[in-house]
Amino acid sequence: MRMTSPSRTAPRQRSASIAIFAVVVASVALAAAPAAVSPVAAQEPEAHSDWIPFVGEVPMGCTAALGSGSTFCRTHHNGWAIDINMDFGMPIYAAGPGVVGWIEGDCDPNGGDGSCNNAAGNYVAVDHGDHFSRYIHLASFGSEFEIGDPITGGQLIGYAGNSGTSGNGRAHLHYDEIAQPISITQRIFFGPMLACHGDTAVQYPDILGKTDWQELPWGTLLRNDGYECLGGITATPPPPPPPLDPSPGGSVGLAMGDFDGDGFADLAIGIAGENIRAKEDAGTAAVVYGNTTGLGDTEALRQGKTLKGKAEAGDMLGAAVAAGDFDCDDKDDLAIGAPGEDLGGLVDAGAVSVSYGGGKDVNNRATMIYQGKWGLPGPLEAGDLTGSALAVGDFNNDGCDDLAIGAPGEDVGSLVNTGAVMVLYGSPNGFSAESASEPLLYQDGGLAGFTEASDFVGAALAAGDFNCDGHDDLAIGVPGESIDGKNNAGAVSLIFGGADGLRHDPVTLYQSEGIAGNLESGDRVGTALAAGNFNDDDCDDLAVGAPREDLGGGNDAGAVSVSFGSPEGLIIGTVHFQSEGGLGETIEADDNVGAALVAIDLNCDGVDDLAVGAPGESIAGIKNTGWVGIMAGSPSGLGTSLASLFQTRGGLPGKDEVGDALGTTLAAGDTNGDGCEDLAIGVPGEGIRSRAKAGRVIVVLGGPNGPSGTTNWYQSKNLPGSSESGDLLGGPGIWTLLGLSLQ
Repeated sequence: MRMTSPSRTAPRQRSASIAIFAVVVASVALAAAPAAVSPVAAQEPEAHSDWIPFVGEVPMGCTAALGSGSTFCRTHHNGWAIDINMDFGMPIYAAGPGVVGWIEGDCDPNGGDGSCNNAAGNYVAVDHGDHFSRYIHLASFGSEFEIGDPITGGQLIGYAGNSGTSGNGRAHLHYDEIAQPISITQRIFFGPMLACHGDTAVQYPDILGKTDWQELPWGTLLRNDGYECLGGITATPPPPPPPLDPSPGGSVGLAMGDFDGDGFADLAIGIAGENIRAKEDAGTAAVVYGNTTGLGDTEALRQGKTLKGKAEAGDMLGAAVAAGDFDCDDKDDLAIGAPGEDLGGLVDAGAVSVSYGGGKDVNNRATMIYQGKWGLPGPLEAGDLTGSALAVGDFNNDGCDDLAIGAPGEDVGSLVNTGAVMVLYGSPNGFSAESASEPLLYQDGGLAGFTEASDFVGAALAAGDFNCDGHDDLAIGVPGESIDGKNNAGAVSLIFGGADGLRHDPVTLYQSEGIAGNLESGDRVGTALAAGNFNDDDCDDLAVGAPREDLGGGNDAGAVSVSFGSPEGLIIGTVHFQSEGGLGETIEADDNVGAALVAIDLNCDGVDDLAVGAPGESIAGIKNTGWVGIMAGSPSGLGTSLASLFQTRGGLPGKDEVGDALGTTLAAGDTNGDGCEDLAIGVPGEGIRSRAKAGRVIVVLGGPNGPSGTTNWYQSKNLPGSSESGDLLGGPGIWTLLGLSLQ
């Protein structure tokens, strides 16, 4: 984002300053300061004081003279300025009142590009009338600032970062005062700064026995307890953006498929929180096309433009996406869930948009499907949330992919949120009025089990050939299932495919009965599912997430169970959790291991591996930053850790931040045609500039030895559209979006 500064007839040198401390107003005329100064000239003390721009206790870095050698700091700053070393994400506040005079963004908050915005990175310049104060190297902004916006003393400006730097040093604030907002040659002296020590106002650097900032040694601690003693509003800094609920249920906002038929996997990304004009959470999707060098060209999909339907508030288009060849033309097609779609006055009835692939035009022959259309069974009702989860398989083995659609909010009789699943069968003509040959599937209605309120049947779906007969079968997550008095223990409903479709041998699996583990209340087994051949036999296996599993005193630590396919169906296999069983890291409360799962051949050995998301993982005390572990498949099954991925020295770009929720969604495919599948990781809680929970996607490239590189994708950079607060790019799961709790 580049903003245009209001025109000025000539630079204004600083001749006076007015400091306003909320209700306390004082003004003192000062002698004019030169527009440009020698970086080692003594500072001229001034009669006024600005507010120190942080709350807490932090060390000084470079001034114009002091640091890791005077030459370094002089050339580093090229004039009068001060660096204040901070923890990444520490809040930064305005040193005085004014208006936004200039703002620069679009730089990586973690640095790595020392030339971004002339090495200033993301920054704000506040116009105080006779000069500008600048806040440089920000990770993100405190608001969606525009030029001319009023600023009060002590107002949140942004968060400390490394933008505009090489990315190798510590996060810090570069503060200076200048005659023009983008000048580095017209830096001017700034005088003392006021801070609060308890209820007492103090003045730096005077309290340390100095009158010149340059006399303070590198590492000198500066302290400010807040702004209340100065007449400010509060001494408590605002918290970082709130953490994302780390327990999505089965809805996957990422998918890979070959939509243009060129042999390279393309990446579909749901952006369910996207606002379209004034329509909040209308939702969109983006497609990034693969090629010989990896992902490249992009395409935007939204209702009213490239998709059927009308963008409306709360549609949440993109909450789930799935790829499959529904019209048998060797090009994958894209299904996009919009569980918040209102139809016929029925709120959150839900719908699915289907776009047929062809060239760089995945929106070819787009159509919208909902109950009562294309033969989709069941009455259209409010709150069904149709499209919350999607899965693709060839259930009748006719060569065309079929689509399973979850409606976890479906009511059966008077029972609320019991949940149900619908199936559409593909054909050379795609989906048509004859596509839905199955009745509505629910417990005691085509599925095993008893119909109960709040079971949320269909919250997660996975398709695979679990009995090795050549027909795909369907696993259905039932995370709200109560068993033998164990509330919300969770289960998986399984129904087998055949020449006539999904009509065979329904069975319910739960812990100790088809799924490894101990049956317990609150585990939420079936929150996430993934099908893959993890032991290199002729049958697909099923991975089942239980993100609320308690382990070793860690409540909601989470675990994953694997049931192995056989000619008789799924049989109990192994259970995996952190510290043991092929997953790294340490068992901790609220990690929510197993909240997302995907099968992937990351190391190109022909055996599926399993990627496991733990969006609640805390790293180095940073809550809910998120983590992904990958277990290698082998003839003996899963067991060896192939990768442990996280930000900040964990192999992924970016830094661990509160609420990033990395690993909320996962998808796999070979984007560059090298024979190794690549992993897409959703980070929906990621803040982009000042946009909290805008979201991004990290793609990890596969290789014979595991991860071989990464790419980073978000709006305002390389995806269509602009990053906005609450976009949740990459998909947060239907539970978060609709306020349904898995607790």
